[in-house]
Amino acid sequence: MVFAVTEGLCLLTIALLKHHFLRRDGTGPKSHAHAAYLSGTKLDDGHGRTADFTPKGGILHAEVWVPKEAPEWAKDRGELWRRLEAREDKTTRAAKAILAHKFIGALPHELSLEENIRYIKDFVREQFTRKGYAADWAIHAPDPGSDSRNYHVHIMVPLRKFENGDWAKKKDRFPTNSPALSLYIKEKQGAFFHLQNRYLQKNGLSTSIHRHHGKWIVTADGESSASQTALAVSAAHPARRGQTLAAQPSTTPKPAPNVTITNPSLGSGANSSRSLKDLLSHAKRGTSSNSNAVIRGFKTPNQKGWPPGALADWAAWGSKNPRRFFARWPELSAGNPSPGSHF
Repeated sequence: MVFAVTEGLCLLTIALLKHHFLRRDGTGPKSHAHAAYLSGTKLDDGHGRTADFTPKGGILHAEVWVPKEAPEWAKDRGELWRRLEAREDKTTRAAKAILAHKFIGALPHELSLEENIRYIKDFVREQFTRKGYAADWAIHAPDPGSDSRNYHVHIMVPLRKFENGDWAKKKDRFPTNSPALSLYIKEKQGAFFHLQNRYLQKNGLSTSIHRHHGKWIVTADGESSASQTALAVSAAHPARRGQTLAAQPSTTPKPAPNVTITNPSLGSGANSSRSLKDLLSHAKRGTSSNSNAVIRGFKTPNQKGWPPGALADWAAWGSKNPRRFFARWPELSAGNPSPGSHF
């Protein structure tokens, strides 16, 4: 999901595109239920079972896209998934068949709904329909009680493509934890984030996503994302949804563990990029992993009541340079050694 950390940390779109398989487990067809949830509709499986998610709400936009090779019936969501289930019934491993890819991706809260729809249309067209695959997708609003920036997209893509007006005889196979599956996921993530960057840049936003040491990270040009304020990143477009920054919830959602916050001021060394979860974990323990090697005889300051931004800065670089840290956070120097006595 998209998240924004407040209280002096960051307001950045999370770099997230998760992948799962839609599998059978021996209890009967399920794809109609997943498609009904995705679209907020009522669908039946053709065997007397119905899934009704019309009361769910929060569906901002939903479409079924099919390639030019697909028959007319494939444009109907219910018929698409019923016929896929029927096709899998003919296979030798029908009871445990893998039916489809399921993606969930975070959308940039800095963009308007219209821009996010265009963004996902481009992604679906480039990655699926042009390659012969159908795609059932929907953009969801933040769940009740969650952060108001948690806009996200669900995408379901059958493993079996269309050929000559019907399902292909063979479908893609991705053994669990195989190199082929890992490569497929990385390919889709790369395309998803590259396209997201294009839309962010087109709208004059400095936020960008790129790969660093095997992880997708979010940065904002010229700023340390561990200490950015709301104004530095996302103040450009909060009113597009009739909201202001002051109207945003004050709660701090838990960041996803695979998000890395980069601090450009630390350079390009191995310690210049660390996960937010790790930073806060080290900070709560009162020291970074190598601070004792850097500062001998320095007593770790009392961190009770420190804001998250200060905790993250202390873990990232402050423990190595207390003078600079307390110059940046002078309000925290009370009860701690003065900057001049740190060494």
